[in-house]
Amino acid sequence: MPIPDDSSSSEEEDKEVEEVTLESLFPRRKYAPQPVQDENTILSTYTPAAETLFSLSAEEVSSILPCDSTEGTLISLVHTQTLTLLGTCGLTILHGAVSLLGSTLYPSTKTQDVYAPRSAPLPVLTALPPPSSSSSTLRQHLPERILTATQDQTTHTLILLTPLSTNVTILTRVCRTFGGVFEPSRRWAANAYGELGIDGLGMMITQTKDTQPFLLLPSWLRALDSILPSSFHPSSLHTDLGAGVYLVKGPKKSGKSTFARTLLNRLLMKYKRVAYLEADLGQSEFIPGGMVALNVISRPVFGPPFTHPTLPTSAHYIGGTTPRSSPSHYLESMQALIQTYRLDIQTPSLDDDDDNEPREDEDERIADTIPLIVNTMGWAKGMGADLTRKIEEMLEPELSGVFEVEGHEFAGASGSAPAPNPYEMVSTSEIVTSMGGSRRRHTLVPIPHSALSANYTPADHRALGMLSYFHAIFPSSSPSSSSSASYLTPTTFQPSLKQITARQWRPIPLACIPPYQLDCSVAVDKVILTGAGAEDVVHREVGRVLNAAIVGLVRVDPGALDAGGDIEVASSKDHGNGIPYTQAHSPPLPSSSSCLGLALIRGVAPWVMDPASPSATLVTEIAKKPLIQILTPLPPSFFPSTRVLVKGEMELPIWGWLDYRTFGKLEGGKNREGEVAGVEKAKVPYLQWGKGAEGVLGAERRRVRRNLMRRGQI
Repeated sequence: MPIPDDSSSSEEEDKEVEEVTLESLFPRRKYAPQPVQDENTILSTYTPAAETLFSLSAEEVSSILPCDSTEGTLISLVHTQTLTLLGTCGLTILHGAVSLLGSTLYPSTKTQDVYAPRSAPLPVLTALPPPSSSSSTLRQHLPERILTATQDQTTHTLILLTPLSTNVTILTRVCRTFGGVFEPSRRWAANAYGELGIDGLGMMITQTKDTQPFLLLPSWLRALDSILPSSFHPSSLHTDLGAGVYLVKGPKKSGKSTFARTLLNRLLMKYKRVAYLEADLGQSEFIPGGMVALNVISRPVFGPPFTHPTLPTSAHYIGGTTPRSSPSHYLESMQALIQTYRLDIQTPSLDDDDDNEPREDEDERIADTIPLIVNTMGWAKGMGADLTRKIEEMLEPELSGVFEVEGHEFAGASGSAPAPNPYEMVSTSEIVTSMGGSRRRHTLVPIPHSALSANYTPADHRALGMLSYFHAIFPSSSPSSSSSASYLTPTTFQPSLKQITARQWRPIPLACIPPYQLDCSVAVDKVILTGAGAEDVVHREVGRVLNAAIVGLVRVDPGALDAGGDIEVASSKDHGNGIPYTQAHSPPLPSSSSCLGLALIRGVAPWVMDPASPSATLVTEIAKKPLIQILTPLPPSFFPSTRVLVKGEMELPIWGWLDYRTFGKLEGGKNREGEVAGVEKAKVPYLQWGKGAEGVLGAERRRVRRNLMRRGQI
């Protein structure tokens, strides 16, 4: 029997097979990254002149603001005029109104801290007409010479700019990646920068290659106006039936965190306090990375995350920049924080006012309810998408709005069509009904790409945030205050609604800060290791693991540690180092614990790291205590309740180990670079200069290989 010829059918099948191209392997999304603003674009339409810019002496400023005794600059802006700032300053609205970073500011004696580095979108002040209900009380306190000069400018907006002495610029010297970001580039300073008569502050006249202004996309503006119009004034009549819960999600580099910060500023126009739940472990807004935290914010945020480190109201230490290694612990922590918001924060008592804020009789914002903003992580595929979906389910039925920022299109190899302008695109909004109730879901356009994303990576911002936290000086709480008492009472822990944000930074390297010394046998109940490979650390090696490590300072309810942990395999006395460590012990239960902050273990006693070392044999048994030295920015009143140390995968950035004062320093013809606190770089512990020896484990760049997955799961 002859065999049939199938060549014709094979040719037909081959014709039906689509050609494999790069475009089919890497499909485009809706929007392509396209910078909207070009170089030399006008950023400030305001032009300084003798009749619109006035220098005030310290006495004149104190007559307007009793709490301020520094010199200042008064600026008069015409309606719709813009002023783009670069640097740091205190901003006070005296007359009229100003739009700034999504919020509208009205005349008030409160001075807002503004931080405007080149590493973030620059704040743009836009003058608005004065509201009909505004008073001119502050204008009447102006000096007579200014009242005479501005008597025909009653419809102008008057703002007062004062110097901001916070030492925040020290951080840009510590982390050299951000060197000089509060100053204009020397290449563009001549034509694009203008002085305003205040040290550390200027105005950007035109846009340069290394700057990007903050501009609200129309889709973002419509979504914000659906929650609260920008023209809202606290004195207007309003009826509020309860606090809303808003979820912000989207892929990385889409502007998700920026929108969440803008939404926070918008809600603070109506509410005295807004709760902010941080679910992004890698790029947190108010806390260093590695934690999920719940913060209660009472002041607008006018700066990037590293300029406002804040002690959390409640937090849990995960120990890494991603929940990949501990997804169950991550979800349990989020569930505990959501429960804390529902029980203790959503409807606060009237005596929980923020003591840091000056009381104003005309403040008519809502105080009996606190809305919630949930900022999710940028891991929007695979396990990350599943975790975000479960968090969204936890928020029901209170969830009232979901804002989803779509991702950018990755350009193909060829044949790519011009991308649409994000400023001309519209967002979509729909009402979604589920078993938990109905909510409005907004689909937002991502922000356009700029040079900032290329100059500074997420790892750079994460390092700067960690260094900002350890250099921060948090306001001390007196033992009688409600905030301190809540942390000092281990049996009845009640989260405080007082916002504790650092406004000063230590102007010295971390190596020059005197550490605290702890006796682990007295001050620590348990040391816990988390993360990949932590369960393999035996007891005799725990001292080496803790040396130079970042740990979470955790408060645990009495009795909860033993109930939530595993069975101890061996006692600490069996190994001679005295550290209360149990191998493979699980983290504290989030429902009965809270992380108050982070600490850096700067040193461990030699006899703790190696009980058989020669230095350990010279120490008597009485003096051989399990001592460690730690650095932490937490006020000392927080220490008595933090008796558990949890180490994860977070490490101190390399910039934190160096002495920024010796960068490029020459003294007596000798290069002093690399010295730390006067110690030669060859004798500085923890640091090794140059390339590691051949064959040494960890000397080369770390390479991570994960299991192969489909493209949609990565």
